[in-house]
Amino acid sequence: MSDFGDPGLKIEDFEKISLGLRAMCFSSPVAIATSNLDGIYIDCNQAMLDLYGLKDLAEFQQLNMFNDPTLTDENKNLLKKNKKINYSATFDFDFLRREGLLRTERKGIAYYEVFISPYDLSYLGQRGFFIVVIDVTDKKEFEEKLKESEEKYRKLVDTSPDAITVTNLEGNIVTLSKQTLALHGYEKEEELIGQSAMMLIAQESHEKAVMNMERTLKEGSINNEEYIFVRKDRTKFSAELNASIIYDLENNPEFYIAVTRDITLRKEAEQKLKESIDKFQMLFNNTNDTIFLFEIDKKGNVGKFVEVNDVMFRWTGYTKDELLEMSPIDLLPDDMLQEAGKTMQTILENGFLTSEIDVVMKDGTRMPVELSSSLIVLDEKKYILSSAREILDRVEARKAREREVQEKTLLLDIITHDLRNYLTPLWSCISETEEKDEINLEDLRKTALLAKAALAKTDGLIDNISVLMKRDIDFTYELKAISITENIAKSINNLKEIFPAKNINVNIENVNPDHRVKADSLFELMLLNILTNATKNDPQDNVIIDISTKDIADKKILLTIADHGEGISLEEREGIFERYGEFRKKGKGSGLGLFIIKTLVERYDGKVWIENTVAGDYKKGTSFKIELLKA
Repeated sequence: MSDFGDPGLKIEDFEKISLGLRAMCFSSPVAIATSNLDGIYIDCNQAMLDLYGLKDLAEFQQLNMFNDPTLTDENKNLLKKNKKINYSATFDFDFLRREGLLRTERKGIAYYEVFISPYDLSYLGQRGFFIVVIDVTDKKEFEEKLKESEEKYRKLVDTSPDAITVTNLEGNIVTLSKQTLALHGYEKEEELIGQSAMMLIAQESHEKAVMNMERTLKEGSINNEEYIFVRKDRTKFSAELNASIIYDLENNPEFYIAVTRDITLRKEAEQKLKESIDKFQMLFNNTNDTIFLFEIDKKGNVGKFVEVNDVMFRWTGYTKDELLEMSPIDLLPDDMLQEAGKTMQTILENGFLTSEIDVVMKDGTRMPVELSSSLIVLDEKKYILSSAREILDRVEARKAREREVQEKTLLLDIITHDLRNYLTPLWSCISETEEKDEINLEDLRKTALLAKAALAKTDGLIDNISVLMKRDIDFTYELKAISITENIAKSINNLKEIFPAKNINVNIENVNPDHRVKADSLFELMLLNILTNATKNDPQDNVIIDISTKDIADKKILLTIADHGEGISLEEREGIFERYGEFRKKGKGSGLGLFIIKTLVERYDGKVWIENTVAGDYKKGTSFKIELLKA
């Protein structure tokens, strides 16, 4: 009979079974070894050799289990008492090899789970220990990484400025961050763990919260949902919630994770901003000035209006929708587009500019405005903010002042010019008289008559000056029908008084006696200035001047006054009608006469220019061509 109580099982049969079991152990991927009671290793499989980095059994048999530094004294005592043990061991193979404790080829650190069980095969004469070692290095590293990840996640959760709460699918709180406690006024997690998350949400937001839980479960997440939340002391506050589903390894929904952000300050800021915008909008739309904003692209081109106030669409006649489809260029007259381009460039360079420009209204009327523009940058985009003020009264007042100054300047020029014309022949006669050795009675009489005429003319000018100084002159004027023939006759009489020493012959055969033009009382002076220039520029004592008129298109009359004097070269004609123009530069007179002529012609809405009396030869005289409105 065997020791096992089975009469049919013989010792030799058990030996065969043992050999079979040994063969199975040697082929097992799990590291297995046996030792005697003294801890000397007897046998091991290949997995054990690989685990310790050993080449063969002989090397392994040189080791003693009780010398293993990972085996504590407590475990040694348990083994000696025939007790099973298991423990976790950490092997630093680099240290073991360096210290000569183990001739191993393995490197680095490994983590093992060691199971040791005593065995007793007295019938085979064997007693010792059965050792199983499992390499858990990968598992250990995974656990370490998982732990590290969990620590990072926990730190991230706890350091997040937002409150983070995790609930199960029933809405009960599973875990939460410190910010969740602080946000709701709690001190310990235990106060909330296991409680319904609804206790953190005000009653008026419960229905919305339930609907959003269902929506999150269906869609996977929700974003930027606003709720009214409550604190432990039952005070309420506004917060924004983002929620997502956490899935298990089989992709089944397991938890809700919600991130809550207190937006009380933001809501207060939004309310203040709204109030500020409302105030600004009220000021924006009720100011007396037009205010508008338009964009400038990266190339400096003017874009559409971005915003306009109510004054602008009431002022221009366009609706707000119409203006927002337009750009400032659409409101400018064609003759100001080039100037507007320069203005825009100045604003972009300097950041600010005040200018005057005309704006065309929807009905086509043209309105002068003062424009104050500033360059502003919003979100890296450039805009021009402008305010416009209608300045029609100012422009008209300025034009009136300019006209007044022009009239005064014109009168002063006329006085200066005529005074010189009256005094020039007088000085000439006096100079000639002084140069004579003997002065007869006739010469004195001639000089006296000339002086009397010049002084009479001068006395009249002094009266005009006196009136001007008293500011009694009305500088407004009205054009009326003026007879060309009558005014030529008066001018000829004055001309002969100015030049008594010359024989002046004015031919008016080609002047239509019925021709009348739109002019004023200074028309005679204009004619006299032209005739005076013709006479002065003729070196001959016998002066011939031809005057003619003819009808031309657009109900106009062309008046021609041609002399046969020295003429005016093309170079001298440049700027000849300017005040103190080319003749003054050339030393030929004051330069006022031709300027007065041009000023008066423009006053009559006409044009004046110079041609040669004889075509192709300026030295044979000059013709004044004057185009005037027929009366």
